[in-house]
Amino acid sequence: GDEIITVLITGKGSGTVNVARIAMEEVNKDKISIVDSTQISGGIGFVVKKIVSLIKQGLPREKILSLVDRITSNIHLFITLDTIKFTHAGGRVNDIKNFVTTVLNIKPTLMMKNGLPRLLKMVRGRKRSLKFITNLVLNKIKEESKKFEIAFLHADSFEDISRIRKEILSKVKPEFEFTKIIGSALGVHAGPGALGVCIYFREEEI
Repeated sequence: GDEIITVLITGKGSGTVNVARIAMEEVNKDKISIVDSTQISGGIGFVVKKIVSLIKQGLPREKILSLVDRITSNIHLFITLDTIKFTHAGGRVNDIKNFVTTVLNIKPTLMMKNGLPRLLKMVRGRKRSLKFITNLVLNKIKEESKKFEIAFLHADSFEDISRIRKEILSKVKPEFEFTKIIGSALGVHAGPGALGVCIYFREEEI
């Protein structure tokens, strides 16, 4: 019969994985596998895209599941926020930090690491923050020196992400690229103006 592989948002930032595991106990769990992508937004997209590719190649479910950690370890998501107002409203930033970053026009840049967003740098001003994330992505691609796919993500900041996309693609050539709106799980905390770039470095053997 049919088998199911369900790919979910990072379990460290959401209860979705645990809820799915509880629900799985009520059905034929031998035919279902739950994958904690350790990712959000475009990162999940790359996990799903690769798993679909492996299914089409005819790999059995057990073999696909054994490759998940290698797939997710090759995904790098960088995010810059235009405001921490929504992060503060969600209880993830204290009042003092919210006040200081707002007054000084500081823009945090984050990356996903081990299933959670981690602060990389606080940059003053929108223009500098966009330049920082652009250089961050280009340096990462140069450092890895592998074939890659890339996603450009935004929350109501299409013009800014388009400029970043144009600059990056003028310097490097991905195997695949797309632009999309940031996923709701990230967007609700990141707020309008947030943007991100997600890179998936491909391994030839998988």
